[in-house]
Amino acid sequence: MAALSKSLPKVPFFFRIYSDNGQGIVYAATKQISESAFNCTGSRPIGEYQGKKVWLLGGYMDVMPDAAMHDIILSPNKLSSAEIAKIVKDAGLDASVKKMSCYSDDHGYWFEAKARGRSRSRSANRGNATAKNRTKSRGKSKGKRS
Repeated sequence: MAALSKSLPKVPFFFRIYSDNGQGIVYAATKQISESAFNCTGSRPIGEYQGKKVWLLGGYMDVMPDAAMHDIILSPNKLSSAEIAKIVKDAGLDASVKKMSCYSDDHGYWFEAKARGRSRSRSANRGNATAKNRTKSRGKSKGKRS
C-alpha cells in the first residue's frame, strides 16, 4: 500500500491498528523510514472510561507498514487538565498520568508523556560528564599502579 503513504499526514501522527470493536492499539508514528514504513511508539491499555479504552503510549517501538494503519487519527482532541483529572479519578488510573498529555477521539483516550525540552538535554550532558570523569579516574589509577 505504498500509495497510501502519499496521503498520510506528516509525522508525528496517531493511528490505530484494526480491531473488531474499533478500539485497536493506538500508535504514534514518529519517523518515516521508507516510502511505506514508519517508526512508531506503541501503547498498552491501562483502563476504561465511559466504555472506551484508555491507552498509555510508550514502552516499546515497532516498525509499522502503512498497510497496518487502519484508522488514521487526523484531529485528536487534546484534553484539558480538568478533563484529565476526571478520567484519572473515574477510571482509577495511576496519578502519574496526570502529568501527561491526553488525547481522545470517538473510540478512546490515550496518554502521552509531554516533551521534556531542555531538562532532557541537561541530563544527557551530566551523563556524558560522568562518563568522562570515570575514564579520567581509571587513567589516574592505572598510572599509580605502574
